[in-house]
Amino acid sequence: MANTIRINSGIDIIGTKITRKTGSFSAKHIPALCIIIEDTLARAVIDCLFSEGIHIPRRYIYSGAWANQASCLYGFFTYGLELSENYKIPSLGVLAITDGDVPEKSIQKRINELIKGNYKNADQITIQEMISKSISSFQLEFSDENINGLPEYNHKNGLKK
Repeated sequence: MANTIRINSGIDIIGTKITRKTGSFSAKHIPALCIIIEDTLARAVIDCLFSEGIHIPRRYIYSGAWANQASCLYGFFTYGLELSENYKIPSLGVLAITDGDVPEKSIQKRINELIKGNYKNADQITIQEMISKSISSFQLEFSDENINGLPEYNHKNGLKK
């Protein structure tokens, strides 16, 4: 670490943060889970769910439209396989979560059309399976019949009540 000042063997000062590392986990680093989401509404929902006592370090990546999430996962998994095969670095923890307004059939169609070409190599088939297992959706429901418009609009109006 370039900007780290070492004091003793267990305390590092990084800027204004002080980190104390002791015991068998002093050399271990648990990377943050990368969560690919559409917008700030999805982040608010996930933060709310994690506030119930589950403390997992996480990093958010905003994809915009849900269809971009499969492309993001393709990039992560392609790079992750390269790292794990050639450099013995464990794969990256990544998950994509849609707002729940897209049917499962549409998501699977997007995944199947993601990798172009008639003949996929073994890595591409593996990556396609990994993408299918790494996309999840919210199941947000509101009973107010007066709300109409795009699903994100419905979710946001439902959260305001």
